[in-house]
Amino acid sequence: APTEAPTEPPVVLDPTKMVDLSIGRCHVAALYEDGSVDVVYLSDQMRRMYPAWEVWDASAALEWTGIQQIAMGTFHMAGLKADGTVVAVGGNAKGECDTQQWTDIVSVAVADHITLGLKADGTVVTAGANDKIGDLSALENVTAIDLGSGRLEYLCKDGSWNRRMGTSDQLLGTYPELVKLYSTENDSLGVLADGTVV
Repeated sequence: APTEAPTEPPVVLDPTKMVDLSIGRCHVAALYEDGSVDVVYLSDQMRRMYPAWEVWDASAALEWTGIQQIAMGTFHMAGLKADGTVVAVGGNAKGECDTQQWTDIVSVAVADHITLGLKADGTVVTAGANDKIGDLSALENVTAIDLGSGRLEYLCKDGSWNRRMGTSDQLLGTYPELVKLYSTENDSLGVLADGTVV
């Protein structure tokens, strides 16, 4: 039977001040140029399709300040602060929100029960369940990351674009001008420095 989702006052996202947008299964988050964050739930009809435990409370993110990147997942979200630390809110069943000790982070990514942080030195730190992508402690010279369902996409300093599933890495190609990665359950997208999408 459908479950009733929490009710909150409606929030209207302001596209004129938005610098980043992240979409999860039950939420949409917007990052504004002043470093503040807005979070809205999807429609009541969509929310009733999922058990109440999936519709977690994201309201704490509305108090975040100094944010420069956001990453929304199914069960939690993370925000990268300008000082290189990471805040996270939502479900923490596997420790995915335990990012309080992270420093020198330049990018974040989230997926089901996992948070990744890309450090300024090109290494990657994890919080939560990394059983689907294995141990990442040997990764180095990484310049961009993103998580899809059960997979990690990462770009290295030499332009190599790689996919990690389980303990296996696959080279997707070499793109020296690639600056941003986007990974979903079925698709991989990269943005080149000139704005071209591959």
